[in-house]
Amino acid sequence: MIRNRLWIFTLYLAYSLLWSCSPKVSDQVTNTEKPSMEEKINALAVQHFESGYKIAYNTSKTHALVSKSIKTRKNEAFATLALLIYDGSNETIIFQETIPKATAKWVSDHEVEVQVITGMLADDQQADAGFIFDIQEKRKMTR
Repeated sequence: MIRNRLWIFTLYLAYSLLWSCSPKVSDQVTNTEKPSMEEKINALAVQHFESGYKIAYNTSKTHALVSKSIKTRKNEAFATLALLIYDGSNETIIFQETIPKATAKWVSDHEVEVQVITGMLADDQQADAGFIFDIQEKRKMTR
């Protein structure tokens, strides 16, 4: 009987010792790091344009202009512009369009200017068309 008690006591001590020396797992759930806005935009650009794209951020880095110039023929003078504007706070695309003979750039923190080259007019003056996209109002405005 004493041997049984001694054996149980030894097992209890060994178990306690092993339990106290084992690595502890935190009760807190470890959060996997969220991808940054830049990583999300790069993934979005690859998804939509595969390669050859350009990314430009507004000054506050809340929105991104992702664009790609596409030439359908080798001798084409002006490329077609495929562009999208990504809102980082809502994680949504707020504007997406493909525009022939165009360029795009940020002109302020909340406005993207799209210039469309329309061709030559009389007196050798070049006409510039296009629009400004306001990201706050999410609408096109004439220039």
